Amino acid sequence: MFEMPLREISAHGMIDKIVSLGSDLTICELGICRGHNLRYLLDRAPNISKVYAIDPWLPYDDWCGHMSSQVVESWMHEALRLLEQYDDRITLLKAKSIESSVYIQDDELDYIFIDGDHSYDATIQDIVTYYSKVKSRGIFSGHDYQLDSVKRAVTEFRENNHISSPLLFADNNVWYWHKD
Repeated sequence: MFEMPLREISAHGMIDKIVSLGSDLTICELGICRGHNLRYLLDRAPNISKVYAIDPWLPYDDWCGHMSSQVVESWMHEALRLLEQYDDRITLLKAKSIESSVYIQDDELDYIFIDGDHSYDATIQDIVTYYSKVKSRGIFSGHDYQLDSVKRAVTEFRENNHISSPLLFADNNVWYWHKD
């Protein structure tokens, strides 16, 4: 079983919620980075049978600074190594989240975790694009709610779409709600 300090695992507080969704789950993670979070979930939630793992692994700039192509490529290789034992359950899409959305049907996902580009524009685009992909009573979630861009995107989407399910929080700035 993959062991990492919990502060390194974005969605560790979501395990019991994912397990409670039932069996034969299909999930999606946008923004795989080094694969730590997804590996942690797969090790602890045996009810996950199919995963869409989406990341373009392209250089970028964010609040942490510039992530060069060499750095991002090393993250991709680490992710591939960490996730190798789950190859039979993972559909890896090395592409931007918007481009990858065509591979996922509406109402196919039991759980989604949005942790890609944290700019407002990218976050709202991911939320709008992937909301229809999640089944009723599935979990719609993401990371880094402490960032104004993410908080604004989540809040505006919920208000504009009259979402009444409570916005809930788990450890490590994870936000989520159960889709009506």
